[in-house]
Amino acid sequence: MQSFKKHLISTFGCSISVKALDKNQLILITHSAAICGTPTFEDSESVSSPTSYMNAIIEESAKHYRQDNNLSDSPFDGNDGVITLKDATVRPFGSSNTMRFAFLAVFFDQIVGVSIGTPNDIN
Repeated sequence: MQSFKKHLISTFGCSISVKALDKNQLILITHSAAICGTPTFEDSESVSSPTSYMNAIIEESAKHYRQDNNLSDSPFDGNDGVITLKDATVRPFGSSNTMRFAFLAVFFDQIVGVSIGTPNDIN
């Protein structure tokens, strides 16, 4: 069964597709950084985009993990799994440095908070 945490994070991620919120991104809080990016739940990118390739790698890896561990094709239980973001900005706590990634996979078990906003909101 999917955890409420994963469900809530996914719901926040989907909410930015609503017109009133479409200028926002998903903000994830971990123990060490704030991460802002656009979820790639349904990748509308071209098949040759880096995001498309990275999502394909994650899907293929998950497929093999399930086969190797005799698991069904249902979503991973609890807080296992990742959420993928494109155009991600990472701001480590206690630092003025910002890191930017075209694509970032964040493990659900590392997330302690969620919001929506812009990269400026995590400065």
